[in-house]
Amino acid sequence: MKINSALKMDTSKSTISLASLICILIFLGFSSNCKAQAGSLDSTFSDDGILIDEIGSYTISQAIDIALSADGKLVIVGHVWNGSTNDIAVTRYNSDGTLDTSFGDDGIKVFVLSSILSIMSDIQIQADGKILIAGFMDLGVGDALDMTIIRLNADGNLDSSFSNDGIQTIDINGDADYVISLKIQPDGKILAAGFTGLTESDFALIRLLPNGNLDSSFNGTGIVTYNFGSSYDRGYAVDLMSDGRIILAGSMSNGLSEDLGIIRYNSNGTFDNTFSDDGISTLTLSSGNDNCFGLSIQPDGKMVLIGTAYLTSSTNQIAAARLNIDGSLDNTFSDDGIQLVDLGNNSDWGLDLVIQPNGQILIAGMTAPQGYTDFSLVRLQSNGSLDNSFGIGGFVTTPLNTDGDSPAAMALQNDGKVILVGQVSYESVDAVKLAAVRYLGNSESNVSIPNSNEVIEPIIYPSPCQDQITIKLNETNYTNSIIYIYNSIGQIVMQNQISTNETILKFDLPNGFYTLIILNDEMKKKYSRKFEVFRN
Repeated sequence: MKINSALKMDTSKSTISLASLICILIFLGFSSNCKAQAGSLDSTFSDDGILIDEIGSYTISQAIDIALSADGKLVIVGHVWNGSTNDIAVTRYNSDGTLDTSFGDDGIKVFVLSSILSIMSDIQIQADGKILIAGFMDLGVGDALDMTIIRLNADGNLDSSFSNDGIQTIDINGDADYVISLKIQPDGKILAAGFTGLTESDFALIRLLPNGNLDSSFNGTGIVTYNFGSSYDRGYAVDLMSDGRIILAGSMSNGLSEDLGIIRYNSNGTFDNTFSDDGISTLTLSSGNDNCFGLSIQPDGKMVLIGTAYLTSSTNQIAAARLNIDGSLDNTFSDDGIQLVDLGNNSDWGLDLVIQPNGQILIAGMTAPQGYTDFSLVRLQSNGSLDNSFGIGGFVTTPLNTDGDSPAAMALQNDGKVILVGQVSYESVDAVKLAAVRYLGNSESNVSIPNSNEVIEPIIYPSPCQDQITIKLNETNYTNSIIYIYNSIGQIVMQNQISTNETILKFDLPNGFYTLIILNDEMKKKYSRKFEVFRN
């Protein structure tokens, strides 16, 4: 999207003093070179920080996970709908959001592995640049799904040195088997975590040698499974400690609701009894269902888990917890080891996490402000409190349209920028598109508030105002438009969705000058207007 808009003050409905006029002129003279705070959209990525793309000619295309290559390119795994089932799609983008045409077929590689079902859930890049993707697929033999791990060369083609053809499938016990999370060990061995069983499931973890074969030095078979004593045990995340011990986390049923289940294994696949006495732990975060979807080990060995806590049948919040190295809750994290984050809506989900080098914790999630879902990104301080220097009070939400935006995963660049990937739905045309949003991870100088020279502008009045403005958008298609308000130092202080062509926006902002940005992805247009808040 290209930014366009003329910067005019609508003074027809109010009187501006000479002093105010001088301030406006000063503000206009310096507004293009502001300091944007962490959590702002990164305008160097796809012009405005938001990439919405249709993979090839597929009208149904989605992103599931992302990994960054050594040169900073974005490698995204997802799916496309071929008319009868999903195919696997891997795309590679340059750092600016353009397709990398040196990868696959003009930046896209589509794999048809099964005529029944193939789903990928994770992507990792090896030190040599080869790409691992994993999930599960139905080969048409019986009714079972098999764990599936695929390795690609850096150019996107299957790597025949991995399991002879680039594809390894594992059947654990004849039932459905799923890989949800991957981790590459320093020695090149590959951990694939998930669960086995469809109606009655157990945690499952396998380890492959670099050539794709099962590693028999891991539990004698390359496979370990665990049943917490319930019919619903599902591993969702795996991570590796610096000494080679392995953490597997997910959700388990306690008979009434779901709790977090955590297992720590020694590097040979046996239980590590220095963790919670026997290597196995469960954790309750709320009175309802608690799900764990992300896990990361800190350099000091403490582990951070994130997911969703269901407080009631209609209220859920982003959940984070930190455990000490022995498995006990770390009370230096949010006083009791558990932090629940409410983004101001009834429904918030935590989906993925990254720990920054400075110890701050980024949580990718989703929120539902008005029935539809938006991307969200939260940053916690290392002590578990919200980082108020990030976004608006520690978090930012990004609505892409009103039909539903579903993030799936995140990645942290070396420069501190953060990328969320997922999908955007367009119900009116029965389409789903890949979506990627990049945010500034640190405050940056010389970052411009979006300006424009668009001839057709929205009308905003009054200015100066006190606690509200009216926005009239002249375009006939105003849907899928997002409002952002920046203060004079480039911080996003408010964002909202336009629901009609005339919107009253209420706020509680201090006196000063503000820039209002309206983004419309469907029309590929952006508008910028300035206004003043002045209260007697």
